[in-house]
Amino acid sequence: MITGFSSHLEFDLNTYQVDWLSQIETQRANKFYRKFHFRGKAKSDDLCAVVKDPNKEIIASGIIRRYHHFELLIAVAVAPHLQKKGIGRKLLKTLSTRFTRNTFTFPYSNLVHYYDSLGFDLVEPASALTEVLNLYHRYLNQGRDIKIMRSSATLFNKQE
Repeated sequence: MITGFSSHLEFDLNTYQVDWLSQIETQRANKFYRKFHFRGKAKSDDLCAVVKDPNKEIIASGIIRRYHHFELLIAVAVAPHLQKKGIGRKLLKTLSTRFTRNTFTFPYSNLVHYYDSLGFDLVEPASALTEVLNLYHRYLNQGRDIKIMRSSATLFNKQE
């Protein structure tokens, strides 16, 4: 046995940087989504934040898409080999600086607890804004098992 050798690499979240992309740079996020076969696609007028590793490679991305009366948080994704290391939380903390009380997201049902821990509140479809409900039903009709959640004033105060 070799002493001093670790079978796993040390992971330091502080070496990962979160940046907002300019309208021209959103294609870099789309390249990330394609590379890892995620559904996300940023448009040039979306607000898009990414996490970069120490080599400046994008390893996570999230989008805030603006609609007439609300914003929708979409396409939050972390490279599969780096999930469950706090990168998604770091990304969402940056994205949350742009949230309003009318920022919604449609997480998969298995992620509701995670989004709740970040300060999102579950919304019953019957009480959702009509525009939000229409979009939600479009996603549901694609066969997605999702819920409606809304940002709250206590975002990121839970479990921090």
